[in-house]
Amino acid sequence: MIDLVNSMLGVQVLFWTLVLCLGPTVCASDGGRPQVVGSRQPIVAALGDDVILPCHVEPPLNVKEMTVTWWKHDPEDPQCKNKYVHHYQDNQDVEDMKLSAYVGRTTLFTDGLKHGNVSLKITNLKLSDQGIYTCFIIELKTQQRGATIVLDVEPNSVKMMTPNPTDPQSPDPMNGMDIKAGRCHLGALIPFFVWVLLILCGGVSTTKSCPKSATSRFGVSNQQHVQVQVNQLDQQQ
Repeated sequence: MIDLVNSMLGVQVLFWTLVLCLGPTVCASDGGRPQVVGSRQPIVAALGDDVILPCHVEPPLNVKEMTVTWWKHDPEDPQCKNKYVHHYQDNQDVEDMKLSAYVGRTTLFTDGLKHGNVSLKITNLKLSDQGIYTCFIIELKTQQRGATIVLDVEPNSVKMMTPNPTDPQSPDPMNGMDIKAGRCHLGALIPFFVWVLLILCGGVSTTKSCPKSATSRFGVSNQQHVQVQVNQLDQQQ
C-alpha cells in the first residue's frame, strides 16, 4: 500500500513538473488581467533547511485585503484542498485552519502582499514536506487564480554550520598553521646547531693539544742541545 501511494505521488510530481515546465506563459493569457504565477522549475532544498516557494501576482496587485491559501496535494485524500498548509484571511494568518505538521513553520511576506508577493516560507524542512503545493487567491476574477509548485526535499544533503568567529572555544586556524610552521623551522635548525657545536669542540681540542705538542718538541730539542754541550766539555777536558 505504501509503495502504491509513493508511486502515485511520484506520478503526480512528474505530471505537474511537465505542466509547469512545458505549459504556456500564464500571464500572457486572460487578456493581461492579474494572474497567479509560480515557479516553473521544481524547488530543491536540503532536509532541515528553510525554503521559499516563490509565487506572485502578475501584473503586481495589492492582495493584502484578499484571502491567500496554500495547500498541499495528498494522493490519499481527495479533500486535501480543505487542509491548509497556510491560510491568510482578513489581514492575518489563521493558524487553527492549518495542518498540525505546519503549525509555526509557515509564513507569508506580509510586507510584500501589497505588491502581489504571495510566496510561502517553510522552515525546518522534513521529508514529509516533499510534494506538490498550490497557492490560490479566490478573490481574483480570472481563470488563473492559483499556481502549483513542486518541492523536492533532498534527504542526503547536509546543512553546513559556520562557527561563530567570536566564540573563544573556536580555534583560529592561522594559529595552528603558525605553530606547525615554527616546529618545522625548529626541526630544520637543530642539525645546523649540532654541526656548528661539533666544529667548535673540534677547534678547542686542537687548540689545547697544540701547546702540549710544541712543548714536547721544544723539550726534546733542549735536551739534545744540552747533551751536545756536555759532550763538548768532555772532549775539552
